[in-house]
Amino acid sequence: MEEKNVIIICITAILCLLIISGTFIYLNLNNNGNSFININNEGNSQGNNIKSSDEITVNSVTFYSDGNPNTGETATVNVGKEHAGKTINVLTLYSRDNVQQSDMSVETPLTVDSDGNVVITDYTPMPKYPDYCYIQITYNGHIYQYECDIATHKGTQTAIPRKIS
Repeated sequence: MEEKNVIIICITAILCLLIISGTFIYLNLNNNGNSFININNEGNSQGNNIKSSDEITVNSVTFYSDGNPNTGETATVNVGKEHAGKTINVLTLYSRDNVQQSDMSVETPLTVDSDGNVVITDYTPMPKYPDYCYIQITYNGHIYQYECDIATHKGTQTAIPRKIS
């Protein structure tokens, strides 16, 4: 009888470990591969809102269209005040209904302002308001890719980008 209890306890412990491990893996995969906990160089754990000064994260993007198809789109990309004064290369590509609306722009070197923003204007004439923007940032030899859905109208709108790599 005692041997049977030991076997049940061992099986229960193994199942608990598998469930906990599986949950952790599942949550990490659904967090775009980002861990819930980052370990800094000293080995102390920090919340995932702490980022290295060598990383760029796009917090938000404000798009502006004046309604004139010949003037293109302007995007104000916020990467955070901690990057003020740094130079990053930014590239944008706009599309509508999965049809490319703008030419692939050349990476433009921009300096992050004191509010953590860079402003990039794509002057490609666009016959329709775009509904999607691809943003690529190159910084310190790393490429960061984001995408934003955009409402198809003139004026200003702010979007929270999704990291795609």
